[in-house]
Amino acid sequence: MFARLWWHGLISLDPWLAPGLGVVEGGDFAPLPAQFFSLSRVLSALPAWRVLPLLGPFVACIWLLWRGHWRAQPGPLLFSALAGIVLLSTLTITVLGDGLADVPKQGHLIPNTALAWWICALTWGVARFSKRHCTPSSLRSGRRQVR
Repeated sequence: MFARLWWHGLISLDPWLAPGLGVVEGGDFAPLPAQFFSLSRVLSALPAWRVLPLLGPFVACIWLLWRGHWRAQPGPLLFSALAGIVLLSTLTITVLGDGLADVPKQGHLIPNTALAWWICALTWGVARFSKRHCTPSSLRSGRRQVR
């Protein structure tokens, strides 16, 4: 039952850019102009892709637990677990509270949490890669030293 609930909730997150968001009372209720890029349009065109950004924290938790990396640095595991809990609980509260009628408007925290997780994960990954592959002496001399 919960799997069906979450799946229908995810499908109802279309569009990710909630209609009427940022519209002033009495203004034009037109969608975002075509000249502005929106990931919402891409995700609306490819419904299966809506799930991929949301899977990041869950895949990271499984990977970190499986590989045992969490013992040395528990921060990424904790952040991934918390982001996953926020995603699941927000979707559950949104669907159970208001049904599937207003999921894009009520569930705006879902894509924002996924985006924040991806930004932090990529930043952590780049920092870890640069720490592992570049030393201060190699940066000063212009050469890259691999350990």
